[in-house]
Amino acid sequence: MPQLPLQEKALIGMAVKSVHAVAASFEILTSGAHVRLLQDGSFAVSQLIGGERQLIRGSLPAHLSPWRLIKQTPFACELAGCGLKLTVQGDSVLIFEPQQHIRPAYRMLRAARELLGDRILYLHSSTEPFGTARVYPPFAYAYADYVLSGEAGRFDLALDNFLRFSVGQYQISNAVGLWCYYGSMGLPGYHSNVPTSEHIAAALRNHARIWRQGAGWSSHPEELARFDREYYGKLSKDAG
Repeated sequence: MPQLPLQEKALIGMAVKSVHAVAASFEILTSGAHVRLLQDGSFAVSQLIGGERQLIRGSLPAHLSPWRLIKQTPFACELAGCGLKLTVQGDSVLIFEPQQHIRPAYRMLRAARELLGDRILYLHSSTEPFGTARVYPPFAYAYADYVLSGEAGRFDLALDNFLRFSVGQYQISNAVGLWCYYGSMGLPGYHSNVPTSEHIAAALRNHARIWRQGAGWSSHPEELARFDREYYGKLSKDAG
């Protein structure tokens, strides 16, 4: 049986059912969501799990269009505009990924915060918008509630510096910084290893949080149990 990429393993069972395109307008139906993106930049996202309900609708800046489909798998598809990539996954996750351009990235985050109001804004940003984990825009991250970082590696930063200043956003942007462990544990490439005790301690010491990959780590049940015991036990102790 061929091995699926790590990102695909977490999406099994939540398929992209159909992608319809007319000109630069798209309608995407997945197991979890119904996404409409029109040529003029207007969009709507509905959740299908437990009955259909509209999650969000609005308009993207006109300069980001026209849109084109750049990748499609059974579990996700990617659309690209002018300086923005939009990924729709079968598990209903919608990701806006600014592509190395600070001005559209900043405008997009501000627009997303305005649309969402006090709802959660979760940003996955490993190297955007400067192409490195060494430099990032905390004034933009401040509009997010959570920022997931680390997929693209540490860029030769020492572990504590990487966790404190690239991942952890404590007293910087004050978003909750989540460590995308599989890309920056210290080994080249992607690995579905469960974080070590030393790495758990390093993350918490530097005010970073660890993204729990239940699906990716499920092949190591004893290690996953250890992680839950150590990580959440220390979080509860710190909160108390």
